[in-house]
Order: sequence, then C-alpha cells, then structure tokens
Amino acid sequence: MNKKFKYINIDLGIIEAKIPIIEIGKKNLKKSLAITCCIHGNETSSLYIIRNMLQNIKDNKLNGYVKIILISNPIAAFFNSRCSPKDIQDMNRVVPGNNNGTITERICRCILNEILSCDYYIDIHEWSLHSLLQGIIVENNSENIKKISSEMLTVFNPDIVTTLSSKYVHSMYGFLNERKNIPGFVIELSSDTIYDNIKEERVVKSLINVLRYLKISNQEEKIDKKNYVVIGDVNRYVAQKSGLFFPEKKVGDEIKKGEKIGFILDLDLETKEILYNEENTGLIIQLAMKKMINAGDLIYIVSKNEI
Repeated sequence: MNKKFKYINIDLGIIEAKIPIIEIGKKNLKKSLAITCCIHGNETSSLYIIRNMLQNIKDNKLNGYVKIILISNPIAAFFNSRCSPKDIQDMNRVVPGNNNGTITERICRCILNEILSCDYYIDIHEWSLHSLLQGIIVENNSENIKKISSEMLTVFNPDIVTTLSSKYVHSMYGFLNERKNIPGFVIELSSDTIYDNIKEERVVKSLINVLRYLKISNQEEKIDKKNYVVIGDVNRYVAQKSGLFFPEKKVGDEIKKGEKIGFILDLDLETKEILYNEENTGLIIQLAMKKMINAGDLIYIVSKNEI
C-alpha cells in the first residue's frame, strides 16, 4: 500500500507535542478524506478500527487520498483523559483554536489546519457505555453539503442517527461542516466495539464503503443493510447512590414507559432500588454493564423514536 507515516511537532515551550498521521493513496482533486481519532484522549477504540481498516483496504482499488490523524489530542491521550489536565479544556468545544492560546487551543488549530486540506471529513468518538452505533450530522444552510453528509452517513449505515443544531459549530466536525462547508459526519462507537469482532468488522467495512461512495476507492464490502432510526428527545438516568448495577435489558431493546430496566443493589448487598423507564417509550440506546456504579454515573439513555 502507498502509505506514509509522519509526526507533526507542536512546540509547547519546554515540551513538544507529537501528532502521528498516516496518509494512504495519492492526493487527487475532490477525492480526499480526513479522519480524526482521539480528539478526546481516552477514546482510543478508533485506533483499532483504523488498524483493521488499513489491513483490509486493497491498494490497487485506491484512486484517492486518506489522511488519518491518529492522536488528535496527544496531551490528553498521554494522561488517558478526556481533556488535557493542563488547562481542562475540551478540544471539541474550542474550535477553531488559537495559535497563541492555551495548549489545547494550539493543538486544536494545528489539527484543524491538517483537515482543511481535505474535501471530506469523519470524526470518530466513543461512548463510555455499551451503545448502539451512532452517526451524527449537523444542520447546514447549504443543501448540497447537507445532502452529501447525509448520503455519506446512509452509506455508513449506523443503528441510530442524530441531527444536531448549529450551536455545535465549535466542535471540530460542526465547524468544518458549517463554516468551511466540508461534508462529513461523526461516528460514536460503543465502548465494547473492539471487543466484539462482528461489531468491529461492521464499522471497518462501512468505512471502506464510504470511501467507495466518495470515489476514493473502488472497493466494496458486503454488509447487512438495515434502516437506521433517527432519534430525537432522550431520557437519561443518572445514579442517585452507589451500588451494584444489574441490567435486565440490553442495548437496542424497545422499552415501554414504566417498564423495569434493572436495579441497583445497595452496598449493604441486600437493599434493592428498582429502576423503571419513567419518561419515554422508545429504544435503549446506551446502557451500563453489570458493574459497580457511583452517584452521578450515567446508567442508561432511552430515545423517543422519530421514525
């Protein structure tokens, strides 16, 4: 495969941040895609997805160019933290960054400049809970950009899709899509994606099919196509005390209002708090596994289906 690896070095005074980038294929007008991983430093499953994708792409099928920014937030990644502990800023909320700003803002501007050389963009994130495979797009005043982004996401074929308002313009994807008119979408992986070969293979094949749609590659992968669900309002349940959580449903289940979703066993290991779905009759899109939880932890999200 025609693959290049490089580091982009960012001078931060007494230390230097190194951003690893892989480039495959050949630069070609209107046939280039940027992919970012680890904008949040503790969301590293995307690296395994990218490795698998690179192993499965056939070099003789490539007729475009893909730039993969492997560690977009190196300071946060070093500490296995969502944000850099130096300035506690979420890099996905300070776009377009600032060359003379905080550490996070400086790194953000560097990443942005790398992406701007490409025609399309995909940002890969990861939920902390077991989740349905989610795709995210934002509202855009350009009907053409909105159309291409939606078609890319349809080819990717997630389980659920969310459309965000323009207030998310200060996310990396939101800024590039709305302000720079670069089509694309966001992927939210489940926390268990890379521990499940079937789930991982699905994501990899879907990404390769997006390359085909963009005419970056002629390679096509067979996947089980299904209609995704567009989600709107959601109900989030946050634990009110510490204890052992026992789910009695699974991600993807339909659940009625008032139906039992599981229980929390108090730390006396006897007292139970039964958890019921209190708000929406809908789809369980995120759910904690059987584990010890603490007050304030997110346990589940139920979506009200729009279609």
